[in-house]
Amino acid sequence: MLEEAARNNVHPVLEWLERYPEPAGGADSADAQQLVRWLHGDDGATAGESVDPPVWILSSLEDAAFPGSVRRQLALHCRILLERRPDRMLVAGDTSRFWRAGQYLHNLLRLCSELPAPEILWEPLLAIYRDNLLPATVDGYGITDPFRAALIRNQLGPDLEGEWFAMLRGESSRLGGTRMSGLRGVLAMPQSSATLGRPWTSQIARALGEMARYLEKFPDKRQQFRLLVSDAQKPFGSTLHHYDLIAGAIESNWPVWAVEANCLYVKAPGATARHMRAYLWKYIAECIPESYPSQRLNSYFDGAFFEMELSAEALEYVDEIAPLFEENLLGNPFSSVGAMTCVVAKVTDQLERRMRSKGKRLAAKAILSARERVLGQVYSATVILHPKKSWTPQKGIDQFKAGRWETQDLSGVHGWIEELRAR
Repeated sequence: MLEEAARNNVHPVLEWLERYPEPAGGADSADAQQLVRWLHGDDGATAGESVDPPVWILSSLEDAAFPGSVRRQLALHCRILLERRPDRMLVAGDTSRFWRAGQYLHNLLRLCSELPAPEILWEPLLAIYRDNLLPATVDGYGITDPFRAALIRNQLGPDLEGEWFAMLRGESSRLGGTRMSGLRGVLAMPQSSATLGRPWTSQIARALGEMARYLEKFPDKRQQFRLLVSDAQKPFGSTLHHYDLIAGAIESNWPVWAVEANCLYVKAPGATARHMRAYLWKYIAECIPESYPSQRLNSYFDGAFFEMELSAEALEYVDEIAPLFEENLLGNPFSSVGAMTCVVAKVTDQLERRMRSKGKRLAAKAILSARERVLGQVYSATVILHPKKSWTPQKGIDQFKAGRWETQDLSGVHGWIEELRAR
């Protein structure tokens, strides 16, 4: 076959699939044995340490006119080899059909993970999982990792939900893996075969909530969590919408900092410009003047976020001010309440000046009131700690520092508190 394929300048795998587009027989048939030889590294094309059999087999897709069709054909041939139940043959000591059992099984499972084809491969992979006969290693070749990867990428339902969440909680699993393995498992897990390829948003939010609780102890938890959310959304694009993810975060009880690290303002998909529902961070919501009709429907995360109905005027206004909040807070590496308060004070000061320069007096007044409420809370807390007879703004600043206010510049806060105290 190799010689004929070379003469025709065709990848040997494509030549083989042209002869056998579907399995012609059982695992002992000629077509199946050819794939077995390739996976063993015992064929001229895959022999030698420099050739990685699964990579070489998949390289045929580069030359295929219809790669999707080739993937399906390869998956059908892999299913025949899985249905032979190599796990049972290993337990029985029957390795006569695959003489380098470790290499063969390792490469077969890797090939299944890289295809993937849930409608074809899920049932035989799940059957092997349920029997729980596979050893962790065979002849020095790791089996657990490629088996877990094959299961993750070929899921057809929630059968392994318990395994993925055990990994996410840092508990032991017979599939091994880390918390990230568990997250990958949930991301690839459909609610049913009918929803294959669509995100199961509630379970993804639950998994991200577990990761947020794990990251709680890390100083860069905001940045790490933001990357996790971004990576979780990539496979699904617009179908995993921020609005639905926040709804899942409410159900899964994310920590407030995790929600704030993800987004501060998100509009519902499909709403009209005249009537919009959105989730807003409380400090953005407090900047909306009464002249722009809006309604707070619900409060979540200990009052840190509101679900709101926004009029067209309120929507346009929030679209203008929210990016500045997000730019400053999401880019802030510090997670303390003090650092957040400094950001709010800085942003509201900039927005008030912007609105006054545009002649939007009511908006500027609403923003000023929001800043006064924030700084008033800071001022009140400082006065409690320092009786009025001995309290000075500088002592308040010193107290903030002692309380680990993580910020680059406290001079602005000093001035704002001075101004507020003088009123």
